[in-house]
Amino acid sequence: KFKDYFGEPAKLDRLIFSITPDASVRFAKLQKGECHVMPYPNLADLEKMRASSDIDVKELTGLNIGYLAFNMDKPPLDKLEVRKALSLAVNKADIIDAIFQGNGEAAKNFIPPTMWGYNDEIVDYEYDPAAAKALLAEAGLPDGFEVTLWAMPVQRPYNPNARRMAVMIQSDWAKIG
Repeated sequence: KFKDYFGEPAKLDRLIFSITPDASVRFAKLQKGECHVMPYPNLADLEKMRASSDIDVKELTGLNIGYLAFNMDKPPLDKLEVRKALSLAVNKADIIDAIFQGNGEAAKNFIPPTMWGYNDEIVDYEYDPAAAKALLAEAGLPDGFEVTLWAMPVQRPYNPNARRMAVMIQSDWAKIG
């Protein structure tokens, strides 16, 4: 403790940070009382954590968002109808269920809801493959087109399985051409 601190004295004598990269090991430590706080649990462990009377799960809307960025210098992504069609074709609810086990919400703008400047009035595109296909036809691409989809090669707490997410998006896009 810093004895010359001007405010109230700390209510604990020491604080230990144990760097534990594996979420399963962090959860095991939490269950055994070897630690008292852990970030970023495995999604598969959340129900067990919520069910435990010894664990207080704090869940907050995150400060991260994931999004698809389109290179608008490359045709046909330079056409608004094409970008909108690709957005309409992605089944975000399925992605949230499969990748985040239902523990997430679809981003509808570039600012997370927990940050200043977030605009809740923005309306997201609903999943609508028929409308997506019609927009592609309107853009002169009734048979679809090929595009390269890059997926993040590493996992992050805000995207635990980027490869699977990319495969799901690829599958959704294939349905519209």
